[in-house]
Amino acid sequence: MEDTINKTVGNNVVIQPERAVLAAVDTNRNSNWAIEDSLDELCQLVATAGATVVGRIIQKLHAPARNSYLGKGKLDELIEMKKELDYNLVIFDDELRLFNKGHLRKHWV
Repeated sequence: MEDTINKTVGNNVVIQPERAVLAAVDTNRNSNWAIEDSLDELCQLVATAGATVVGRIIQKLHAPARNSYLGKGKLDELIEMKKELDYNLVIFDDELRLFNKGHLRKHWV
C-alpha cells in the first residue's frame, strides 16, 4: 500500500495525508485493557504521525486467525470498506507475523 496519495494538479503534485483503518482482534485475554481503549490510543498515535483514521474494524476471536490475522468474513468486510472509505493504510493493533503480512498483501497488491 502507498504511504501517501499523490495527485497531480496542473504542474504541481499534491500530497494528501494517509487515510487509515485500524484493525484489531479482541481475544478478551486482557480484561484490564479494553480493545476500544487500545484503538483510541492507537488513533491518537496515528493522528500525531499525520494520518487520518477513517475507520475501525474489530473481530472477537479466541486468537488471531492463522493466515490473515482477521477471519475471512472480517477480512472481506475490510476489503469492502475500501470502496466507501478510500483508505490507503491499514494499521493492526498487534504485531503481525511475516506470514500474516504476506497473506494480507495478496489482497491489496
